[in-house]
Formats: sequence, C-alpha cells, structure tokens
Amino acid sequence: MRFFASQRQNQWAQWLPLAEWWCNTYYHTTTRMTPFEAIYMPGVSNVHEVDTNLTFHEAILRALKDNLVMAQNLMKQQADQGRSECHFVEGDGVFLRLQPYKHTSLKAQHCQKLAPKFYVHYTMLKRVGSMAYQLALPSQSNLLPVFHV
Repeated sequence: MRFFASQRQNQWAQWLPLAEWWCNTYYHTTTRMTPFEAIYMPGVSNVHEVDTNLTFHEAILRALKDNLVMAQNLMKQQADQGRSECHFVEGDGVFLRLQPYKHTSLKAQHCQKLAPKFYVHYTMLKRVGSMAYQLALPSQSNLLPVFHV
C-alpha cells in the first residue's frame, strides 16, 4: 500500500482495489500458491463458477511454468555454448584480461586502443568460490584481486 500511496498521494483511494487484487493474486513462495487459491481450493467452494475459474487458472499457470522452464533451459544451453571449464591450482600463472579504458592502474599505456588484451601473467593465490580466484596483483593496482574465470 505504501508503494501506491507514496507516488499518488491524492489518488490512493482509487488505487486501493488494484492493490488488494495484487495482494490476493501474488504468488507466495512459502505457501506455493496465491492467497486466493489458499482460501478457495478447486472443489471446495459452493460456487461452481469459482471452481471453474480456479481450474482454468491452474491450467494456465501450469502451461506458463512449463514454457518458462523450456525457455530457461534453452537460454542456459545457448549461454553454455561459449563457456569452457577452467580449473586452476595455487601457484599457477594466469593471464588477466581487463577492459583497457576502465582499468588503467595495472598498465598505463599511451594508446589504449592498441593495448594488449591480456596483461602479464599473475600468480593465482587461492580459489575463492566455484568460479572465482584471487590473484597476486602488484601493490600499486587499484583493483580488487578476486576475478571470475
């Protein structure tokens, strides 16, 4: 309610039904259903129209969830095509690739357009996460020493 009232302080009464509808149709992850579905389960209501509406609503939600899962899987497959598995051990020498215009504390060059893509190799100190590693950068660099592979 605060979201609606803060932007439209003179018209909050007009937006009250929309806020109520949103609260009643919002999917809660803990209950895995909307409050409307929690109160009116299909087959429980005395009104046939409510039961018909809920079963239709559930069928649409199932189809939407299936379509979203298929789209997510397709996006993951396309994103994984350009990725490769890389694992390093402590003490390995790795090349560091930085954006030349943003990160100039490691190597200042006269012409950034012609700067090399990869800087000199640095020693890998430790593995921080599943895909993040900490490098031994020089003390004058202004960069965080943890990088994603």
